[in-house]
Amino acid sequence: RNTFIILSADRTAMGQVLTYGQNFCLATTGGFEDRMLYLSSDHRTLLRSSKRSWLQEVYLTDEASYLNCWQAAFLDPQFRLEYEGSPVPANAKIILNHSQTNRGLAAHRHLFLSGRFGKEVEVAAHTHLDLHRVEKPKNHWMLVTGNPRRDSSTMLDVPKPPAEDARAPEQDSQAPGQGADPGG
Repeated sequence: RNTFIILSADRTAMGQVLTYGQNFCLATTGGFEDRMLYLSSDHRTLLRSSKRSWLQEVYLTDEASYLNCWQAAFLDPQFRLEYEGSPVPANAKIILNHSQTNRGLAAHRHLFLSGRFGKEVEVAAHTHLDLHRVEKPKNHWMLVTGNPRRDSSTMLDVPKPPAEDARAPEQDSQAPGQGADPGG
């Protein structure tokens, strides 16, 4: 239900490609005042925790600080180190970790909160691991880009092209009967 803007944490890399392991902020404009609200989190205390799960709370704030910083991690933990520093692809599953606490952003689909817009699932910062120490689907997120066309709202809604139309341009430019000979 929310749309967030990806912002550079240090404000020097604005307009650059987001990479795995890079600090960034998720922000949205709030209300009629048009001030930026940042997705933020801090350690759980006795007085401050998520309402239903009692885990580390995630909230929106207008104060810019290190508590607003998040990092994207590659989904497969065996390849995370190799993907560090490479661009984060849009519309692919990733893990979002809070930079200060190193907790994963999690959506608890079985815990509901009543809000102004009806039932909403609780979002907290907690890394849910399975027996193999791999993040569970509660921690899987996707950075979905908007679609510039009018027929669908996001790029996930765009139908995939047929397989025969997705040929490589090199195959179209070769004459019939001629193949690419890598040996010379």
